[in-house]
Amino acid sequence: MLIDTHVHLFPKFCGMRGGLPTVSLTHGQVQNGNEILQVLPPSYIQTSSTLEVYWRYMQRQKVDKAILMPNIFYGYHNDYYLEAVKKYPRHLKAVALVDVLQGELAVQGLEKLHQEGLFGLKIETGTAFQCEREVDLDDRRIQPVWQYCNDTRQFIFLHLTHKRFLASLGTLCKSYPNIRFVICHLGAEAVLEPEDPETFAMLLEFFQKHENTYAELSAVQYHFRREACPFVRAAFYIEECYRTIGGSRMIWGSDYPGICTMQTYEQTIHQICEHCKIISSDDLDRIMGQNALELFFVI
Repeated sequence: MLIDTHVHLFPKFCGMRGGLPTVSLTHGQVQNGNEILQVLPPSYIQTSSTLEVYWRYMQRQKVDKAILMPNIFYGYHNDYYLEAVKKYPRHLKAVALVDVLQGELAVQGLEKLHQEGLFGLKIETGTAFQCEREVDLDDRRIQPVWQYCNDTRQFIFLHLTHKRFLASLGTLCKSYPNIRFVICHLGAEAVLEPEDPETFAMLLEFFQKHENTYAELSAVQYHFRREACPFVRAAFYIEECYRTIGGSRMIWGSDYPGICTMQTYEQTIHQICEHCKIISSDDLDRIMGQNALELFFVI
């Protein structure tokens, strides 16, 4: 069982980064204000990530199921995700995206999206709070969203961009025990950039204290992009997490298609299967698919 829990699909870029719009150009490039970013390999001629292309990647690499993951950087593509899960309901599930600072309006939007076929909620703090940079996760405007997600036992997928969010997240884990918090990219910029052992120790302690949290391992290698494949430092941090919490609360994801600027889709699978030597075969099965199957697909 191989399940990719972090896949981005978008027919075009129409999002925000740094308070400025992101617009698709060609050959993997995006216009962000006056800056041009190479966000995908040049072979992505339309700078899009379509369901049709990813479905062929799934077939080629024998990926059984996948979770479609939104981000304001790409834009609001809830409708596109709904089309995808309706086309391949046995293989795909998709996470909802709303502006959490809208409070009760956000709850109404989430409830509608959940009724239509999406689940959970994605928050990338850098883009979700890009127009109000001092906002924290325990902001009073977000409380209705937390309460709704707690009442309905939702998954919250969090991409943390600063270590200050770890403190408020700890409070949320205690206040809303029915929410399952998935920490994307093993803490991402909050923990891995700059590389800070003390902050990583805080993250591991956080996982130990709060059993309603999960370590998601997509694109850990992106934060060590000065290295070459097989990204030894990324493997080191994944193994340290495994030593601390074991394999039952770790899940694999790729961060397709952006990760393909660094390695092939096949290599993202091998990053853990071949280069994290201390993980037992049973736990490897859990991390690469069984945990995700039980969490997201078995009702």
